[in-house]
Amino acid sequence: MRLENSPVLVTLVILLMIFPVISACGNDDESPAPVVTPTPTTIPTTIQTSPVEPAVTPTEPPTPQEDIDVTIGVFSDITGMAASAMSVIDVAIEDLVTYFNSENLIPGANLKVITYDTQYNPSNDIPGYEWLKERGADVMLTGLPNTPITVRPRLEEDGMLLFSMNTSEDMIDPPGNIFCCNAPTPSFAYTLMKYIADLDWDYETKGPAKIGAAGWAESYAITLFDAMEQYCDAHPDQFEWEGGYLTSNSITWSTEVDAIFDCDYIMIPATAFGPGTFIKEYRQSGGTAKFLGTDAHLAFLHMIKASVDWNDFDGMLIISPYTWWNEDSETTRLARQLLEEHHSTGEIDRYLNWSGGAYIGTYAPVYTFLSVLAKAINDAGPGNFSSESLYDTATSFSITFDGYEELNFSNTKRTSWNYLAIREASAVDQDIVRKDPAYYPVIYEP
Repeated sequence: MRLENSPVLVTLVILLMIFPVISACGNDDESPAPVVTPTPTTIPTTIQTSPVEPAVTPTEPPTPQEDIDVTIGVFSDITGMAASAMSVIDVAIEDLVTYFNSENLIPGANLKVITYDTQYNPSNDIPGYEWLKERGADVMLTGLPNTPITVRPRLEEDGMLLFSMNTSEDMIDPPGNIFCCNAPTPSFAYTLMKYIADLDWDYETKGPAKIGAAGWAESYAITLFDAMEQYCDAHPDQFEWEGGYLTSNSITWSTEVDAIFDCDYIMIPATAFGPGTFIKEYRQSGGTAKFLGTDAHLAFLHMIKASVDWNDFDGMLIISPYTWWNEDSETTRLARQLLEEHHSTGEIDRYLNWSGGAYIGTYAPVYTFLSVLAKAINDAGPGNFSSESLYDTATSFSITFDGYEELNFSNTKRTSWNYLAIREASAVDQDIVRKDPAYYPVIYEP
């Protein structure tokens, strides 16, 4: 194809001839304008589309976490000599555990109770410990006086904690894995005897009061009687010790009655039919001493009333750490509430009127124990609860209720109560009444 006469070619030649001429016509004094290479601009293109939802990978809804079970292993006496009181104590424990569960005081945890019958026989304590442990006990509890001492070596070896409603020196010295929701047993003797010397017996006029004791050969009585003797030795101007007499194989008290017949004050047996039968034999023999007791005696008040008349133990002085049925307190209000919620009229009469202190006396120590347990689980979280976390909580725990000042444990203190109350048996009221509205600080030394 030939291009000589093509219009396109002619046009290109003309343009090439004109361009140099135009460039030469500019102002020679001006600098040449910079040549700017324009940056290509991209014009966004909008494409109309349907809305697109973000991609979501289907997942299963979270599985609700089930409550963990925390098992309380209880040493009790269901068929032995202390069964009449311990069976009621067991009911109170169940009622309080039900209360903590139903009120959801430990979110994420469910408290369970398993109970072993020791038959009030110390030889059953170790088998009972193994039985409870094999069935998953996370912590142990008892109102029996000998059991904590018997199982203490196992507790220390396994790292298991036991909370006791009683106290003896062997449980708490040295401080270990037993926590006593009570005052030291010797302190009951020291505090009561100081009260007698200050307010009940005029030793400056009458001279020292003769005082003695009788009971079963068990750790509680042994510890209590030793403390009474120590107080007498420390205060010979106030008291004269006539002896503490113990028996393990007799159901009568003639020997003990004769030995301490002339006393002004007698600490009577505390367990089962012991207090009622002793009072009966002593009064029938013509004895006139004023009887003494502790919260342990109140647990068997029903058996005392079944054996003797109120006049036979009228004026008996009783020292205890908890409020009584006829007093308005957090403890008594809660006890009455749970009785009405969980028990028939006949059962309420039994636990409220017949059983004496067995039901109400369980509330303060067991409420304290459950409060320690609740705090330990709540602080650690149900999934992280352990004996170690319970121990850490217990050794720094304190609580205040019922008008008492702080109840507490510490790294060196294994008893909770710091104050005690004095009451007396009243034949006029046919009840246990406050002797003094004041609470008395626990005395730790004679």
